[in-house]
Amino acid sequence: MSIEPDTVDHGKSKQGDMGQQASVQPDFDTSGAGTSGVSGQMNTANADGSDSRTNSHGIFSFGYYAWYFDVDTRQVWERCLFALNPFNKRMFLDSDDEYSSAESGASGTISGGCRPDLYGPFWICTTVILVLFFSSTLVGLLFSSWQGVKYEYKFDLLTGAAGLMYTYTFVVPLVLWVIFRYLNVSPSTTLLQLVSLYGYSNIVWIPVAILSVSPLLGVPKLSNVIRWIFIGLGFIFSGSFIAKNIYRKLATQQDGDKRSATGIMVAVLVAHVALSFAVKLLFFGGVKVKDQNN
Repeated sequence: MSIEPDTVDHGKSKQGDMGQQASVQPDFDTSGAGTSGVSGQMNTANADGSDSRTNSHGIFSFGYYAWYFDVDTRQVWERCLFALNPFNKRMFLDSDDEYSSAESGASGTISGGCRPDLYGPFWICTTVILVLFFSSTLVGLLFSSWQGVKYEYKFDLLTGAAGLMYTYTFVVPLVLWVIFRYLNVSPSTTLLQLVSLYGYSNIVWIPVAILSVSPLLGVPKLSNVIRWIFIGLGFIFSGSFIAKNIYRKLATQQDGDKRSATGIMVAVLVAHVALSFAVKLLFFGGVKVKDQNN
């Protein structure tokens, strides 16, 4: 029996194995650039109140602000319908503080755990401004035509509408948020949540302004009563939407903070009453009947 010689070079085999082992890439990233993709990593909030995971742009860049307008048409439409339904038992402002802090950072969440946005509040507010101006102008044109007099356009109503609605949509939530922080009530409520709440509440003023163009030109007093009714409905719909969400945020306060919470609710309602009266008196005030003897 013959024995075949072993022709395998064990030295080369070992060197080949070592070479293969040396060529294996490590299964972790040592550069530190991939740590943001680690599963289970929680979002962290920047000092300026943004979400560091989703909004990494500088505060002076366009991308920083574009993040707050990142919403699709379906979401905006659903939020508008949500605000128009006073019988909705769900809350627009999410009360799950743990979800808010862990999932969306300092921006907070709204109904369904979604991130609030500025797109809807801005365009709703702008649309309300234009609708208020054109509806008020149309009322003046129709009534002047019925009286047989020339109508004088009031373009100052456009700037007045802009000042009124933009202040109520963006400045009032800012003041409310500062009060929350100063009194240390509802610390989970964010400024972006409040702006979204007030912004989407304004959607009701669009149908109110359109319906206030009453066709009863020959009965100005009755037309004025109808306008007051529509303004009152707008106050109830939008006011209840704002009040019930803020009340739920404040309802969890301790006994010592209930007086502050009550004062905040009173201030919220007073501000909304002032807005409703301003809409009625500035844009749909009582018309003056022409003296038939002149």
